[in-house]
Amino acid sequence: MNSIYGNAFLALIAANSSDCKDGFFQRSVLDEAPETDNTRYSFPYEEEPINSRAWALQEWELCPRRLVFASYRLIYTCEERLRPGFKRDPFTGRCRTQLAPEANPHTWGTLVEKYSVRKLENPDDKLTALAGLAERFASLTEGNYGRYLAGLWEEDLLRQLLWRQWNTVDFRAPVASKRPETWRAPSWSWVSIDGPISCMPLAPEKCSPAILVSAEATPTSDVSPYGRIASGAITIRGPCVVSCASKGLRADLITDSTGWTKLRRGKKEFATVAFDTKEDGEVCDSPGKLHFLGILNATSKTWGLILITADDAKFRRVGVFFTDDNSAWLQEESVSIYTII
Repeated sequence: MNSIYGNAFLALIAANSSDCKDGFFQRSVLDEAPETDNTRYSFPYEEEPINSRAWALQEWELCPRRLVFASYRLIYTCEERLRPGFKRDPFTGRCRTQLAPEANPHTWGTLVEKYSVRKLENPDDKLTALAGLAERFASLTEGNYGRYLAGLWEEDLLRQLLWRQWNTVDFRAPVASKRPETWRAPSWSWVSIDGPISCMPLAPEKCSPAILVSAEATPTSDVSPYGRIASGAITIRGPCVVSCASKGLRADLITDSTGWTKLRRGKKEFATVAFDTKEDGEVCDSPGKLHFLGILNATSKTWGLILITADDAKFRRVGVFFTDDNSAWLQEESVSIYTII
Protein backbone atom coordinates (compact mmCIF):
# COMPACT_ATOMS: atom_id res chain seq x y z
CA MET A 1 0.00 0.00 0.00
CA ASN A 2 2.86 2.37 0.70
CA SER A 3 4.22 2.05 -2.83
CA ILE A 4 0.77 2.20 -4.42
CA TYR A 5 -0.62 5.25 -2.63
CA GLY A 6 2.74 6.89 -2.06
CA ASN A 7 3.56 6.86 -5.78
CA ALA A 8 0.09 7.86 -6.94
CA PHE A 9 -0.20 11.24 -8.64
CA LEU A 10 -3.72 11.85 -7.31
CA ALA A 11 -6.17 9.95 -5.12
CA LEU A 12 -9.91 10.24 -5.75
CA ILE A 13 -11.58 9.91 -2.36
CA ALA A 14 -15.31 9.19 -2.14
CA ALA A 15 -15.60 10.62 1.36
CA ASN A 16 -19.40 10.80 1.39
CA SER A 17 -19.97 7.11 0.64
CA SER A 18 -20.70 4.64 3.42
CA ASP A 19 -19.37 1.69 1.39
CA CYS A 20 -18.34 0.67 -2.12
CA LYS A 21 -21.98 0.24 -3.18
CA ASP A 22 -22.91 3.87 -2.56
CA GLY A 23 -22.50 6.54 -5.20
CA PHE A 24 -20.74 9.82 -4.50
CA PHE A 25 -22.23 12.24 -7.03
CA GLN A 26 -25.18 13.31 -4.91
CA ARG A 27 -26.34 16.85 -5.53
CA SER A 28 -24.90 19.23 -2.96
CA VAL A 29 -27.12 21.50 -0.90
CA LEU A 30 -24.49 24.18 -1.47
CA ASP A 31 -24.49 25.20 -5.14
CA GLU A 32 -21.60 27.57 -4.91
CA ALA A 33 -19.07 28.66 -2.31
CA PRO A 34 -17.42 31.86 -3.57
CA GLU A 35 -13.71 32.11 -2.89
CA THR A 36 -12.25 35.19 -1.28
CA ASP A 37 -8.94 35.92 0.37
CA ASN A 38 -10.54 36.79 3.71
CA THR A 39 -13.33 34.25 4.13
CA ARG A 40 -13.05 30.66 5.25
CA TYR A 41 -15.85 28.16 4.90
CA SER A 42 -16.27 25.39 7.39
CA PHE A 43 -17.30 21.94 6.16
CA PRO A 44 -17.50 19.04 8.63
CA TYR A 45 -15.16 16.76 6.69
CA GLU A 46 -14.27 14.85 9.86
CA GLU A 47 -17.86 13.59 10.00
CA GLU A 48 -17.77 12.09 6.50
CA PRO A 49 -18.44 8.30 6.39
CA ILE A 50 -14.95 7.53 5.07
CA ASN A 51 -13.41 8.72 8.33
CA SER A 52 -14.99 5.82 10.18
CA ARG A 53 -13.19 3.23 8.03
CA ALA A 54 -9.77 1.98 9.15
CA TRP A 55 -8.45 1.07 5.70
CA ALA A 56 -9.06 4.61 4.46
CA LEU A 57 -6.58 6.24 6.86
CA GLN A 58 -3.48 5.13 4.98
CA GLU A 59 -5.05 6.12 1.65
CA TRP A 60 -5.33 9.66 2.97
CA GLU A 61 -1.97 9.83 4.73
CA LEU A 62 0.15 8.26 1.99
CA CYS A 63 -1.16 10.08 -1.08
CA PRO A 64 0.57 13.38 -1.97
CA ARG A 65 -2.59 14.85 -3.58
CA ARG A 66 -6.26 14.20 -2.91
CA LEU A 67 -9.47 15.12 -4.69
CA VAL A 68 -12.18 14.61 -2.10
CA PHE A 69 -15.85 14.14 -2.98
CA ALA A 70 -17.39 15.36 0.28
CA SER A 71 -21.05 15.78 1.13
CA TYR A 72 -21.07 19.54 0.67
CA ARG A 73 -18.40 20.24 -1.90
CA LEU A 74 -15.38 19.06 -3.84
CA ILE A 75 -12.12 19.53 -1.95
CA TYR A 76 -8.54 19.44 -3.20
CA THR A 77 -5.59 19.06 -0.83
CA CYS A 78 -1.90 18.45 -1.32
CA GLU A 79 1.35 18.76 0.61
CA GLU A 80 2.07 22.21 -0.76
CA ARG A 81 -1.15 24.17 -0.84
CA LEU A 82 -4.43 24.34 1.05
CA ARG A 83 -7.56 25.33 -0.81
CA PRO A 84 -10.20 27.51 0.94
CA GLY A 85 -12.79 25.57 2.87
CA PHE A 86 -10.45 22.91 4.21
CA LYS A 87 -8.94 23.16 7.67
CA ARG A 88 -5.24 22.83 8.27
CA ASP A 89 -3.95 19.69 9.88
CA PRO A 90 -4.60 19.99 13.63
CA PHE A 91 -1.28 18.32 14.46
CA THR A 92 1.19 20.10 12.17
CA GLY A 93 -0.79 23.28 11.44
CA ARG A 94 0.00 22.74 7.78
CA CYS A 95 -1.63 20.97 4.87
CA ARG A 96 0.90 18.16 5.01
CA THR A 97 0.06 14.63 6.03
CA GLN A 98 1.00 13.28 9.44
CA LEU A 99 3.87 11.35 7.86
CA ALA A 100 6.04 14.31 6.94
CA PRO A 101 9.84 13.93 6.79
CA GLU A 102 10.13 15.05 10.43
CA ALA A 103 8.14 12.01 11.63
CA ASN A 104 8.89 10.84 15.19
CA PRO A 105 7.30 8.58 17.84
CA HIS A 106 4.76 11.28 18.70
CA THR A 107 3.71 11.27 15.05
CA TRP A 108 3.21 7.53 15.19
CA GLY A 109 1.19 7.77 18.39
CA THR A 110 -1.09 10.37 16.82
CA LEU A 111 -1.72 8.10 13.84
CA VAL A 112 -2.42 5.12 16.08
CA GLU A 113 -4.97 7.09 18.10
CA LYS A 114 -6.72 8.21 14.90
CA TYR A 115 -6.66 4.67 13.56
CA SER A 116 -7.99 3.04 16.74
CA VAL A 117 -11.36 4.83 16.59
CA ARG A 118 -12.07 3.51 13.09
CA LYS A 119 -13.91 0.32 12.19
CA LEU A 120 -12.78 -2.79 10.35
CA GLU A 121 -15.02 -5.20 8.46
CA ASN A 122 -12.55 -7.99 9.26
CA PRO A 123 -11.01 -7.67 12.76
CA ASP A 124 -8.02 -9.75 11.65
CA ASP A 125 -6.94 -6.85 9.38
CA LYS A 126 -5.98 -4.65 12.33
CA LEU A 127 -2.26 -4.73 11.45
CA THR A 128 -2.69 -5.20 7.71
CA ALA A 129 -4.73 -2.02 7.27
CA LEU A 130 -1.93 -0.07 8.97
CA ALA A 131 0.98 -1.78 7.20
CA GLY A 132 1.46 0.91 4.56
CA LEU A 133 1.79 3.62 7.20
CA ALA A 134 4.23 1.52 9.22
CA GLU A 135 6.40 0.97 6.15
CA ARG A 136 6.39 4.69 5.35
CA PHE A 137 7.27 5.58 8.97
CA ALA A 138 10.22 3.19 8.91
CA SER A 139 11.42 4.76 5.66
CA LEU A 140 11.07 8.36 6.84
CA THR A 141 12.87 7.68 10.12
CA GLU A 142 15.57 5.65 8.32
CA GLY A 143 15.00 2.73 10.65
CA ASN A 144 16.13 4.69 13.70
CA TYR A 145 13.30 3.29 15.81
CA GLY A 146 14.23 -0.34 15.20
CA ARG A 147 11.97 -3.24 14.43
CA TYR A 148 8.21 -3.00 14.09
CA LEU A 149 6.65 -5.14 16.80
CA ALA A 150 2.88 -5.62 16.58
CA GLY A 151 2.12 -1.93 16.13
CA LEU A 152 4.97 -0.58 18.31
CA TRP A 153 8.60 0.37 17.59
CA GLU A 154 11.47 -1.40 19.34
CA GLU A 155 13.67 1.61 20.18
CA ASP A 156 10.78 3.40 21.90
CA LEU A 157 9.06 0.27 23.12
CA LEU A 158 9.03 0.87 26.88
CA ARG A 159 7.17 4.17 26.51
CA GLN A 160 4.86 2.85 23.80
CA LEU A 161 3.86 -0.06 26.03
CA LEU A 162 2.02 2.47 28.21
CA TRP A 163 -0.91 2.91 25.84
CA ARG A 164 -4.35 2.65 27.43
CA GLN A 165 -7.95 2.26 26.41
CA TRP A 166 -9.82 5.51 25.91
CA ASN A 167 -13.55 5.15 26.51
CA THR A 168 -14.66 8.74 26.01
CA VAL A 169 -13.95 9.62 22.38
CA ASP A 170 -17.52 10.93 22.36
CA PHE A 171 -19.03 11.80 25.74
CA ARG A 172 -22.48 11.19 24.24
CA ALA A 173 -21.61 7.62 23.31
CA PRO A 174 -18.69 6.14 25.27
CA VAL A 175 -17.00 3.23 23.51
CA ALA A 176 -16.09 0.17 25.55
CA SER A 177 -12.92 -1.64 24.49
CA LYS A 178 -12.98 -5.40 24.02
CA ARG A 179 -10.68 -8.18 22.92
CA PRO A 180 -11.37 -10.01 19.62
CA GLU A 181 -12.76 -13.54 19.70
CA THR A 182 -9.61 -14.97 18.13
CA TRP A 183 -5.99 -14.13 19.02
CA ARG A 184 -4.60 -11.27 16.96
CA ALA A 185 -1.68 -9.83 18.93
CA PRO A 186 0.05 -10.20 22.30
CA SER A 187 -1.62 -8.50 25.24
CA TRP A 188 1.13 -5.84 25.48
CA SER A 189 0.18 -4.46 22.07
CA TRP A 190 -2.71 -2.04 21.51
CA VAL A 191 -3.58 -4.25 18.52
CA SER A 192 -4.88 -6.84 21.01
CA ILE A 193 -8.03 -4.82 21.74
CA ASP A 194 -10.77 -3.24 19.67
CA GLY A 195 -11.64 0.31 20.64
CA PRO A 196 -10.13 3.78 21.01
CA ILE A 197 -6.75 4.05 22.71
CA SER A 198 -4.55 6.84 24.04
CA CYS A 199 -0.76 6.71 23.71
CA MET A 200 1.69 7.75 26.41
CA PRO A 201 2.93 11.22 25.42
CA LEU A 202 6.58 12.08 25.07
CA ALA A 203 7.87 13.40 28.40
CA PRO A 204 10.60 16.08 28.46
CA GLU A 205 12.20 14.48 31.50
CA LYS A 206 11.93 10.75 31.94
CA CYS A 207 13.95 7.72 32.91
CA SER A 208 13.17 4.05 32.82
CA PRO A 209 13.64 1.83 35.86
CA ALA A 210 12.95 -1.15 33.57
CA ILE A 211 15.22 -2.90 31.08
CA LEU A 212 13.96 -4.51 27.88
CA VAL A 213 15.64 -7.92 27.81
CA SER A 214 14.10 -9.22 24.59
CA ALA A 215 11.21 -8.57 22.23
CA GLU A 216 9.79 -10.64 19.40
CA ALA A 217 6.80 -10.45 17.08
CA THR A 218 6.81 -13.11 14.36
CA PRO A 219 5.04 -12.14 11.10
CA THR A 220 2.86 -14.73 9.39
CA SER A 221 4.57 -13.86 6.10
CA ASP A 222 8.22 -13.32 5.23
CA VAL A 223 7.19 -10.86 2.53
CA SER A 224 5.83 -8.17 4.85
CA PRO A 225 7.14 -7.52 8.37
CA TYR A 226 4.31 -5.02 8.91
CA GLY A 227 1.28 -7.31 8.52
CA ARG A 228 -0.33 -10.01 10.63
CA ILE A 229 1.72 -11.82 13.24
CA ALA A 230 1.73 -15.42 14.45
CA SER A 231 3.16 -14.83 17.93
CA GLY A 232 4.79 -12.22 20.11
CA ALA A 233 6.48 -11.90 23.50
CA ILE A 234 8.60 -9.42 25.43
CA THR A 235 10.80 -9.94 28.47
CA ILE A 236 11.32 -7.04 30.88
CA ARG A 237 13.41 -6.74 34.02
CA GLY A 238 12.11 -4.09 36.38
CA PRO A 239 10.73 -3.05 39.77
CA CYS A 240 7.43 -4.61 40.72
CA VAL A 241 4.92 -4.87 43.52
CA VAL A 242 2.69 -7.92 43.88
CA SER A 243 -0.68 -7.51 45.54
CA CYS A 244 -3.77 -9.64 45.93
CA ALA A 245 -7.40 -8.61 45.68
CA SER A 246 -8.32 -11.02 48.46
CA LYS A 247 -6.16 -8.96 50.83
CA GLY A 248 -8.19 -5.79 50.54
CA LEU A 249 -7.20 -4.50 47.08
CA ARG A 250 -10.24 -2.90 45.48
CA ALA A 251 -11.13 -0.42 42.77
CA ASP A 252 -13.38 2.60 43.21
CA LEU A 253 -16.83 2.17 41.72
CA ILE A 254 -16.55 5.54 39.98
CA THR A 255 -14.22 5.97 37.00
CA ASP A 256 -13.33 9.48 35.84
CA SER A 257 -14.20 10.85 32.39
CA THR A 258 -10.92 9.68 30.86
CA GLY A 259 -11.08 6.08 32.07
CA TRP A 260 -8.82 6.24 35.15
CA THR A 261 -9.95 4.82 38.48
CA LYS A 262 -8.40 4.68 41.95
CA LEU A 263 -7.19 1.36 43.29
CA ARG A 264 -7.14 1.20 47.07
CA ARG A 265 -5.76 -1.19 49.64
CA GLY A 266 -7.68 -0.80 52.81
CA LYS A 267 -8.25 2.93 53.26
CA LYS A 268 -5.08 3.98 51.44
CA GLU A 269 -4.76 4.82 47.77
CA PHE A 270 -2.55 2.22 46.11
CA ALA A 271 -2.40 3.37 42.47
CA THR A 272 -4.42 5.00 39.71
CA VAL A 273 -5.28 2.40 37.09
CA ALA A 274 -6.91 1.95 33.69
CA PHE A 275 -7.84 -1.60 32.73
CA ASP A 276 -7.75 -2.57 29.07
CA THR A 277 -11.29 -3.95 29.00
CA LYS A 278 -14.21 -4.29 31.38
CA GLU A 279 -13.44 -8.00 31.73
CA ASP A 280 -9.83 -7.24 32.64
CA GLY A 281 -11.04 -4.96 35.41
CA GLU A 282 -12.85 -7.88 37.02
CA VAL A 283 -9.49 -9.27 38.19
CA CYS A 284 -9.92 -7.01 41.23
CA ASP A 285 -12.72 -9.34 42.33
CA SER A 286 -10.69 -12.51 41.84
CA PRO A 287 -8.36 -14.23 44.32
CA GLY A 288 -5.36 -14.07 41.97
CA LYS A 289 -2.35 -11.81 42.28
CA LEU A 290 -1.80 -8.57 40.40
CA HIS A 291 1.75 -7.68 39.40
CA PHE A 292 2.49 -3.96 39.07
CA LEU A 293 5.60 -3.62 36.90
CA GLY A 294 7.24 -0.18 36.86
CA ILE A 295 8.20 0.90 33.34
CA LEU A 296 8.80 4.64 33.25
CA ASN A 297 9.44 7.53 35.64
CA ALA A 298 8.08 10.79 34.23
CA THR A 299 6.23 13.91 35.41
CA SER A 300 6.94 13.00 39.08
CA LYS A 301 5.10 9.71 38.66
CA THR A 302 5.90 6.06 38.13
CA TRP A 303 4.04 4.52 35.18
CA GLY A 304 3.76 0.82 34.54
CA LEU A 305 1.85 -2.28 33.46
CA ILE A 306 -0.63 -4.38 35.41
CA LEU A 307 0.00 -8.09 34.81
CA ILE A 308 -1.64 -11.37 35.75
CA THR A 309 -0.25 -14.88 35.50
CA ALA A 310 -0.81 -16.69 32.19
CA ASP A 311 0.38 -20.13 31.11
CA ASP A 312 3.91 -21.55 31.41
CA ALA A 313 5.19 -19.00 33.94
CA LYS A 314 4.38 -16.14 31.59
CA PHE A 315 2.22 -13.09 32.17
CA ARG A 316 -0.57 -11.23 30.43
CA ARG A 317 -1.22 -7.50 30.48
CA VAL A 318 -4.61 -6.32 31.80
CA GLY A 319 -4.00 -2.58 32.17
CA VAL A 320 -1.71 0.30 33.09
CA PHE A 321 -1.17 2.30 36.28
CA PHE A 322 0.60 5.32 37.67
CA THR A 323 1.52 6.36 41.19
CA ASP A 324 3.33 9.30 42.73
CA ASP A 325 7.10 8.92 43.08
CA ASN A 326 6.86 9.46 46.83
CA SER A 327 4.17 6.84 47.23
CA ALA A 328 4.51 4.08 49.79
CA TRP A 329 4.20 1.77 46.78
CA LEU A 330 7.92 2.23 46.12
CA GLN A 331 8.86 0.92 49.54
CA GLU A 332 7.45 -2.51 48.66
CA GLU A 333 9.04 -2.98 45.26
CA SER A 334 11.44 -5.73 44.27
CA VAL A 335 13.18 -6.38 40.96
CA SER A 336 11.88 -9.27 38.87
CA ILE A 337 11.92 -10.53 35.28
CA TYR A 338 8.63 -10.89 33.42
CA THR A 339 7.88 -12.49 30.07
CA ILE A 340 4.65 -11.00 28.74
CA ILE A 341 2.58 -12.60 25.99
